Amino acid sequence: MVKVSRAASDEHEFHTLGSRPFEHFVRALHEAQPGILSTNLYGPDGQGQFGADHIAFRTEGVHSLEVGQSKAHRTFGPSDLRNAADAFLENWDDHWHAKDVKRFILFVGCVIKSRQAADEIITLTRRFATDTLPSLTSLRSDLEPIQPERIEATRRVLHAHDDGEIVDQSEVSQVDTFTVRWDVKGGECGALRALIRRFTVTITREDVEQMRAAVAEAEAQVQLVDSLTGLIQQLSTGLDENIYQAVPVQRDGPQDPLRRASLQLMSALAKNGNGILWVDDRFLSSIEHDQFRVETTVEIIDAMVRYGRLTKSAAYGYRQKLRRARWMFMPIDGEEIAYFLRLAVKDAVLTESEDLVTLRRAVADMLLERRNLQWPTPHEAEQGARGEVPFLLDAGHAVTGALKAIWGSREWTVADAEVASAWLLEYLEIDLFPMPPLEADDPRSDHLIGIQLASLLLTQSRGSADRA
Repeated sequence: MVKVSRAASDEHEFHTLGSRPFEHFVRALHEAQPGILSTNLYGPDGQGQFGADHIAFRTEGVHSLEVGQSKAHRTFGPSDLRNAADAFLENWDDHWHAKDVKRFILFVGCVIKSRQAADEIITLTRRFATDTLPSLTSLRSDLEPIQPERIEATRRVLHAHDDGEIVDQSEVSQVDTFTVRWDVKGGECGALRALIRRFTVTITREDVEQMRAAVAEAEAQVQLVDSLTGLIQQLSTGLDENIYQAVPVQRDGPQDPLRRASLQLMSALAKNGNGILWVDDRFLSSIEHDQFRVETTVEIIDAMVRYGRLTKSAAYGYRQKLRRARWMFMPIDGEEIAYFLRLAVKDAVLTESEDLVTLRRAVADMLLERRNLQWPTPHEAEQGARGEVPFLLDAGHAVTGALKAIWGSREWTVADAEVASAWLLEYLEIDLFPMPPLEADDPRSDHLIGIQLASLLLTQSRGSADRA
């Protein structure tokens, strides 16, 4: 038995055990923790350890590990912490990642007291875990409304104005009046109600507009904060239950958390291969890589339909939510248009539904923003880059596809089909709308010519098939 000395401060000094006994001690301590099946020394007798002294097998999965590193030092400062972490992280991509390591634990045989060391621990924790959660938490804190009690008092003033208890100042004579500076404290102590009972209280239209704008902004912030709270909880639970896996945070790279996270994800996928980067960003979605694919929410929804995880009607509902959120250049197809038209037409009368308004607005937004379409440069076009030209091609075929779905279905009467077709051509037809002007010798002009010719060919072939 080895006796552990105790300092005057009653703090255990485990470093007095010595390096090898301390290593065995922390391994046994790790094995005694809930959720751990067993532990083994890793790379003893001079073998390469890749920043680990022992490994622990988790009970939740045969291939799931935790890694422990032991340091029986008398003192342990910020530089020691960094070196210990680097010894493990430098081997993450080439050694540990494929072994499904879920946690890294650094066991130190002394008490860490300095503030600088504590700050370094915080920094290292962010390196090991995904920095998405801290970034989202910080963003949520920044968005939380300041002085919510003032917003609530503002609501009471607006309610009193809407109920006629506070009148427009322009409607009241300015004789024998005085101005009171409104403050939230007055609302909290009930002074407003007392003033309304004894006096005619007025307010300017400008103040009402400013107050409504302040309340609307606060309500939007609360909704966003609630949404972020749900997202943070979902991600946190997913990480704990191994639904999501964290990518180690790199020291270098952009300061912006979104750019840094994107680069780290692409770097991890490029090394591991056969992955999908799910990101809703027009620039990133245009990236083509041999080792991974970049998919947007729209493509994920379509994939879930193909694999039977979503019905088409449910998928259409999600796509409409994206359009209402003003998703730029949202894809549209003919069957989707025909689906919403079928719900809106009855007895040769079309009642424009919210879904049809959403489709019409989405097409209008696309036309307004058409000059922001990502067109490949002449050199990129020669190399086969497509940019967002496929979206334009799909949009050009959408109306043709909708007409085919309507007139080729027995669910439509001729009268209903005529009404739906008239709405289609009135609001969604874009073939004759001018797109970004290109020089005559610009190779990208071939894309535009191809779109027009393909549409004509498609219409002609379908018409011939129908006549046959």
